[in-house]
Amino acid sequence: MSRSRVLHPVLRYAGPLLCIVLALGTVALSAVNNPASTSWLLGFYATVALIFQAFRLQKSELNSAYRIYLVMLNQYLLIVWVLHTWRPGVDPQRTHRQILWFEQAL
Repeated sequence: MSRSRVLHPVLRYAGPLLCIVLALGTVALSAVNNPASTSWLLGFYATVALIFQAFRLQKSELNSAYRIYLVMLNQYLLIVWVLHTWRPGVDPQRTHRQILWFEQAL
């Protein structure tokens, strides 16, 4: 009998379960911090799920274009969510430099 069959289901799927718990935590914190930004984060997580599903599709040029589109949409939603929830600090120039650095990094 393989070792994975002996493990409890929570231990077998600990990685995905941890990701789901962390995702729900970020959605809850986003809803408390800025309720208007929650839809961007939910869209981000929805595209992550679609990306995982897209990699299960057959290899073709159309599916490759679909995966590239989903990754670009995912990046766009992440950038919009981060910039939407970014709180300005005491020094506006420093905040502006931080936002510009983050935009360029992505």
